Amino acid sequence: MALYNQIAVGLDRQPPHVDPLFLFTPDDRAIVSDWCAGFLDAIKLRPAHWRPLMRDQSNNHGVTTIMALGGEPEDYRLLGMRGRPGRGRAFAQLSDQAADSLADDVIAIRDYWRNVAAPSW
Repeated sequence: MALYNQIAVGLDRQPPHVDPLFLFTPDDRAIVSDWCAGFLDAIKLRPAHWRPLMRDQSNNHGVTTIMALGGEPEDYRLLGMRGRPGRGRAFAQLSDQAADSLADDVIAIRDYWRNVAAPSW
């Protein structure tokens, strides 16, 4: 519960702040795919509630990177999305960039839910 509270307090700051926790390889590269898969595990607890965000074409709201790095084909079907990027060189490059951008993605997701009628959980 302490980590949840820490994240909630950080998101309520001005400006908002969140600090994703990553595992690291021996050569000090962040393993962001595990973090993304964990985030998606939480989404999959209530996939129907998350579908509006997943299907919103006006903006990806930070979820595209999380899906690309942590999603499996069945996740895309469950959440009503199409496709899945490959795992080649582009995947490795996106993974390297995501270590710096995932905090902003989480804030964008929070902003999305604040600006639409969020489902009652």
